[in-house]
Amino acid sequence: MELVDRRFYRRMGRESAVVVAGRGCPLGCSYCAVGGAAWLPHRLRPVDRVIVKGKTEPVEIFTPEEDAEVVRLSRVAIDAYRRRDWDGSEAAWARIVERRPEDGVAAAYLARIAEWRRSPPAGDWSGSIALDKL
Repeated sequence: MELVDRRFYRRMGRESAVVVAGRGCPLGCSYCAVGGAAWLPHRLRPVDRVIVKGKTEPVEIFTPEEDAEVVRLSRVAIDAYRRRDWDGSEAAWARIVERRPEDGVAAAYLARIAEWRRSPPAGDWSGSIALDKL
């Protein structure tokens, strides 16, 4: 027995994922869906990959963002950063700073890049930051 009629699948969009859905939303909704697909990933700006205290695996953190170009540039900058392409990452962050001179995420990454240029990360560096070390 299928939980959802197959005809439903043909009406779904290109993106699909498992979500938790039901009543009792903490935001006061009468019905809520929570999960990766429910958060409109095209409007979430990647911020960092962090390892929280007591854990060993990094998790991605995001922040809501209205400017789709800032989302796109942030993805480009972070991808380059994780590949140790300091020039490419710096160029993308600089374009974000042109759009938003007070952007804290860009400022943090530009400072990290300057530090990594002075003292490169270890060979096993994953691009993550351990929060217990902050």
